[in-house]
Amino acid sequence: MFRENPDINLVLTDWIMPNIDGLQLCQLIRQAELPHYVYVIVLTGKDERESSLVQGLNAGADDFLFKPIDPNKLRIRLQMAFRILGLEQTLAERNRKLYHTYEQIRQDLLLASVMQKNLLPAKGHVDNIVFDWLFYPSHFIAGDIFNYFELTDEYLAFYHLDVSGHGVRSALLSFTLHHYINNKGGQSSVLRYKDAEGVYQPVPPEQVVSALNQRFTDSGDLYFTMVYGYLHKATGVVQFTQAGHPCPIHLTTTQHQANFCGGSGFPVALFPNSDYERLSLQMVEGDRLFIYSDGITECLNAVQQSYSEQRLLSLLQNTADQTLEQTLQSLCDELFDWQGNGQFEDDMTLLAIEYHAPLSFK
Repeated sequence: MFRENPDINLVLTDWIMPNIDGLQLCQLIRQAELPHYVYVIVLTGKDERESSLVQGLNAGADDFLFKPIDPNKLRIRLQMAFRILGLEQTLAERNRKLYHTYEQIRQDLLLASVMQKNLLPAKGHVDNIVFDWLFYPSHFIAGDIFNYFELTDEYLAFYHLDVSGHGVRSALLSFTLHHYINNKGGQSSVLRYKDAEGVYQPVPPEQVVSALNQRFTDSGDLYFTMVYGYLHKATGVVQFTQAGHPCPIHLTTTQHQANFCGGSGFPVALFPNSDYERLSLQMVEGDRLFIYSDGITECLNAVQQSYSEQRLLSLLQNTADQTLEQTLQSLCDELFDWQGNGQFEDDMTLLAIEYHAPLSFK
């Protein structure tokens, strides 16, 4: 009858029946994959014990009516059933609308996720300098973003930033920052200038970060940490500014020695008059520089233990003989094993640079 009449949503059944009894019928109804709720009233004798009624509730009955049947009591039970079923239908309709809205939001976020990934730079070489990265958002879209690009004929610029919070608000500011830093007009006015001879020169990194701080201080309660800098192709000298971001790691592959470099600095867009410091390091042939978000070092395992800076340092040091791609794959595998289920609480992103002097300077 249920297969032939899928609209049935109210059942009035006797407890004692041939073949199967009322409780077995309740169990079969609850086990059926029906598109709506079925309200079940079981008729029973007055001599049924309380334990039997508990047994009936466990089987899936919603209400009981004792024999002999009083028409007025039956009418009351039916009115209660109709009211509950009406509420169930109203709730089901609301849930359908919510699900439809959720699906629209999910599709929009999936599209935004694809768009964000399309903003990431290509992995590969620029004048023999190797770039690679990891990008694992904690949600559909990340508050982390990074990039590298040719700033002038002599310099390669790079940055890695992490917007506070999670979700759409953080990602929107991340999108905005990426556009602001990477558009050509922004590069001319914020990242580089022409000297007296008309040759483009990089703006010192501390001035770049200070300009970003002035521009985005009115971003509400959002702020971001970042590392911004540039690499001189011929000499391997890196100049950068660290603004509240985790300390980059400099790996000398010849000595298999990895060290943190940098200091701390104030996050950007937190205090309007923050001062920033220029930092320098020397990269030689084969050296690597890793810039990452705290989502990596603070990744928690099943017992709420952080992955830690020391584990990251050790892995990068122990894989110095591997290619940069193999090193990042080893890190990725270790992080997923460490976390356990791939549901990260924070974005896990990393930008890696391996220095080789360009052929024209060798």
